[in-house]
Amino acid sequence: MSRKKPGLLLGLLALTLIVAPAKLSAQEQREPAPAATSRGQQEFQGADETAEPTPELFSGPQKDEPLPELSALPLLGDAAEPVVVVPSEKEALQLIVFMHQRTRPGFALLRGLATYSKQLGDKIDSSVVFLTDEVGETKQWSVNARQAIPEGARMLVSNDGIEGPGTWGLNRNVTMTVVLGQAGKTVGNFALVQPSAADDLKQISTAIANELKIDPPSQRQLSNWLGQRQMQAGNQPTVDIRPLLAPVIQKTATPEKVEAAAQKVIARAEKDATFKVAVGDACRRIVSGGVLQNYGTAPAQAYLQTWADTFKSDEKGEAESASKATEPKKEMQTNGADK
Repeated sequence: MSRKKPGLLLGLLALTLIVAPAKLSAQEQREPAPAATSRGQQEFQGADETAEPTPELFSGPQKDEPLPELSALPLLGDAAEPVVVVPSEKEALQLIVFMHQRTRPGFALLRGLATYSKQLGDKIDSSVVFLTDEVGETKQWSVNARQAIPEGARMLVSNDGIEGPGTWGLNRNVTMTVVLGQAGKTVGNFALVQPSAADDLKQISTAIANELKIDPPSQRQLSNWLGQRQMQAGNQPTVDIRPLLAPVIQKTATPEKVEAAAQKVIARAEKDATFKVAVGDACRRIVSGGVLQNYGTAPAQAYLQTWADTFKSDEKGEAESASKATEPKKEMQTNGADK
């Protein structure tokens, strides 16, 4: 027995040496896991996923890039000679707004920017360029909507089609592109998919004030420029829906990512009626504008269509509408079951 013990001990020692590295290796592989998957970092990862579409939202020249040449036709009147916007003969800060789509929130923001421009006078040179495939139709629309078109900026229509001038690199999937320029160089760029009049006006007006080295407008001024009708906001809330909606319409998102992002939108809509209505309004504008195919993948478009139909401001069925959004195909059955 005494001769067997050394052999037994050596065997156990060898087994320990074999198993211990395996345990250590497994432990080493597991140690980073809690830090990588902690709740806080998951939230940052979620924020990164939300920010993932940002490159797709680039529209127009970016900061420090040169302003390309730009000319466009007068929107109002019968003048056929194009107006040269860039290069500018003035030394003032340039504000150039491209209207890719004509939407109520976009016009609310446009009115605010035009009012600020009018107040600044010679300090700023402002131009608004409407993008369209039908110049004649757009000019006729401007006649009918004359009272809705704000003063304080040069109103133009591009004859380069809905894409705008190719040298500007505009993104047709946004609603507005706002560019600030000084001495032929870009000093600010804002690509707006879903304009929020109050939030975007504050951000852009502050950027303008910083370039002019003046105090930015007060909140009271911003509210006045948007008008009482906008600030009452009974049907145009200023809630920012972009952080939750952007992952849904990301064009590279897998069906699983679209579903996960959509469920976050639905969960928020069930708790926040203002958010729900804002999402519904945005989706209805997309659908009615005939541009649904430009937003995300097929599963995302199905959700946008459903939210356009169900996310409405009728207080009676708010919770019901939000729940319908999770199963759009069973909507008729749900209505029958409720009764």
